[in-house]
Amino acid sequence: MELVRRYSQSIRQTVFDEEAMWLCVRVIGAGRKGYPPDESVYEVDPKDSCDFSSERFEQLAQIAASISSEYRDVLSRNNVLTFDDLIKGAVEIQRTIPELQRQYEHIVTDEYQDTSRTQYEFLRTRLGSGQGLTVVGDPDQYIYEWAGADIRNFERMRQDFPDTIQIALEKNYRSTASILRSATAVISQDKNRIPKALYTDNIDGFLPTLSTRISVADEASFLAQEIERLLTPVGGSLFNGNDVAILVRSRHQVHEIVEALKERNIPYRVLTNRECVEPEQIKHIIACLRYVANPYDANALTDMVKFDAPGGRSKGIGPKTIFVILQEAERCGVHSLEVIKRICNKDFNIPRFRHNLYPLMELVEELHRMTMRNIPASELIFHLVQRTDLVNRLQEDDPRSWYRHTRKIESLVEFACCIEDGKGDHVIRPLFRDNPDTAGYPLRMFLQVYALASPVGSAIRAEWSSGNDGAPKVTVMTSHLAKGLEWPIVMIPGVNNKRFFKDEELRRVLYVAFTRAQTLLFVTHSQTQSEFISKCPNKQILFQDKVPDLDDAALSEIAQLLGRAALGEGWERGDEQRPSDDHEGYRRFTSGRVIRNLSAFTAENLMSRLQSKMKG
Repeated sequence: MELVRRYSQSIRQTVFDEEAMWLCVRVIGAGRKGYPPDESVYEVDPKDSCDFSSERFEQLAQIAASISSEYRDVLSRNNVLTFDDLIKGAVEIQRTIPELQRQYEHIVTDEYQDTSRTQYEFLRTRLGSGQGLTVVGDPDQYIYEWAGADIRNFERMRQDFPDTIQIALEKNYRSTASILRSATAVISQDKNRIPKALYTDNIDGFLPTLSTRISVADEASFLAQEIERLLTPVGGSLFNGNDVAILVRSRHQVHEIVEALKERNIPYRVLTNRECVEPEQIKHIIACLRYVANPYDANALTDMVKFDAPGGRSKGIGPKTIFVILQEAERCGVHSLEVIKRICNKDFNIPRFRHNLYPLMELVEELHRMTMRNIPASELIFHLVQRTDLVNRLQEDDPRSWYRHTRKIESLVEFACCIEDGKGDHVIRPLFRDNPDTAGYPLRMFLQVYALASPVGSAIRAEWSSGNDGAPKVTVMTSHLAKGLEWPIVMIPGVNNKRFFKDEELRRVLYVAFTRAQTLLFVTHSQTQSEFISKCPNKQILFQDKVPDLDDAALSEIAQLLGRAALGEGWERGDEQRPSDDHEGYRRFTSGRVIRNLSAFTAENLMSRLQSKMKG
């Protein structure tokens, strides 16, 4: 982004993250029959960021081509870029300005197997000779080819930089030896893989459980029953719900699993490929700030109308209202906020919208005036929260867990304060070539850094769960999303020839799922067992058909591997799990239950803390 902002002649105000890009394509594709918008996004804007080849166009349906054209028009009209635009622009700039290729002596790239062709070109043109380029990647975890990742980047690097040295990182620090052996047996059947011999110094542990069930529902019931067993005194209080992940091949498997968990009252969370780890309130705060910064951003307006306007929810502002506003803005050649103003000022004769839009217009104009005075983003957030009485309404809507959402708001303010206090200035300031005294600079800077750098801002998934009480929850998610994560206990249902067949990428997906497990692994199927497992040499010594018997000795070994207190070191079977983090909302006692001190979580206390963060 630094390169594009510094050297490009055309700078746009907003950067679409992947969630905004997906929403844009979904809206465009909504009126087109027979083409699922969830899939359109990868057809229209593939992750390799390359221009469509003639072969690619032949594969795309005519409707996808029309979506592509309209999608680019929407980006231009809304004055926005995507991350892929930034990468393509940076590559072109580096090719035309040779001195940029000598700017860095060393570049390190992680998860190299997930890079696209254009991302490789960015690295190659960024470091000229290639001296000082280090990449870290695992070809066995190459599971994003469908999203543009290109495994040939390993070979391209060897060809472009002949002096490249390859070092195999073969020691595994995560899993038990038994889990690692079974995972290796699965992946080693891929004859085209780069050979490497994984090993670990961890305990041998239990063999993975391989269970054949009579139906999909029976698989789910078996896994739920085993979770219930492991989270009771049988597990020595070593595990809680957060230690368990059920990794599915596709979202179609989720329903049966959730029903089985519900039946046994096991708290759960489901993470999909639209996850946003922040609550809706954070999304709407960011949408409001985006709209204040750029009223041409139609996606921000669409998301913002879900936000609570002063005095209550923005009733009457739905998709039809937004459609009329955007249509009128297009006809008049103005941004949508101007249309809203004209409606509220009775310049447009649309009386049924006026009453609903007026509070929204007032709020945006207030924030806009503050923005033009270069009020810091942290104060804008505080004003927005205060003006909409958000905290009190959260408390009314969800008395049991509202304080968890307010913690997220606090984190957002802290993030803004860090930027305003100059933390990371050496990275942040070069991204913005406009003068810091320019009207609106603080908000623009915050939004750009948030979109590019914030762990919350860059997430693109959506979560739903069995409750918001803060209790530990079993995680249900796809194996693709699990890459890079780990859990003490992993369960993989549906490992049959229907879901895991001869495609080598699916073999790698199964390998990734296996290697997320630290201590216990459960694999189930109810149809023909996947050949990825049935053809494993010595399968009978790699898996067991029974569940692990967790005696005290086994629990002590597992506790040591996980870095947790073992039995006899301050706890006993059946002790209640305590929260892992200390904060003012909990009071700890020497023994017994942990009591949540709800008096520490009040609207007044939160607003006071927000103010102190901005001052401090």
